[in-house]
Amino acid sequence: EWAKSGARMAFSFDVDVSPDAAREQDAEIGRGALALRPAGAASFVGGTGVQDVDVAEGGWKLDKRGGRDALRCWLDVGAAARQDVSLPAGRVYLEACVWRSPDDLARARATLAPLKRDTREAQRALEERLDHDR
Repeated sequence: EWAKSGARMAFSFDVDVSPDAAREQDAEIGRGALALRPAGAASFVGGTGVQDVDVAEGGWKLDKRGGRDALRCWLDVGAAARQDVSLPAGRVYLEACVWRSPDDLARARATLAPLKRDTREAQRALEERLDHDR
């Protein structure tokens, strides 16, 4: 069973957000996407030490989704695995809300504040229960 052990595989990397057209367009994101380029290596620590994850250029676009502004993007990533957690090679999609005015941002922050607090508490409790060295 996938991730039954409770193991996690978190990795992060920086990207350059470009005003240049993306090398290719993506049907999920739609036409007019701009380039999103990895600015460094992606890696995570596994049982055998630091493992690199290949990340290739993708695209980004500001879009309307359900009446809200959203940042939608994709990147192509290589396969990665840590214990019983795996990510197959392929396209990864990301989406985040965007607020274009200070008033909208303030309302969003007020709405999210209790959710962030509850999420942090749940994460803290989970961290106490998990053994990351398994």
